[in-house]
Amino acid sequence: MPHTATLSQFRNAMGRHVARVAWTGKRLILMKHGKAVAGLVTVRDLELLDEVEAKSLDYKRYQTAEKLMRWEALKAGIAEGE
Repeated sequence: MPHTATLSQFRNAMGRHVARVAWTGKRLILMKHGKAVAGLVTVRDLELLDEVEAKSLDYKRYQTAEKLMRWEALKAGIAEGE
């Protein structure tokens, strides 16, 4: 489970929190009025998140292209039947 800190706690000990995340690899959740508002992660976690996001977008593009090709084929078939 990630550590949590209020924004005030984070502000007062920013260097310590950053060092802990960098050293342990554990994430830090920043809280404001009892609600999570941000997170601090290692650069490696951020890079992995970027990779996953890019792959997800590539897959969505692939799905969209497939749907478009099926739609175009359907339209062509209807036009031929007229």
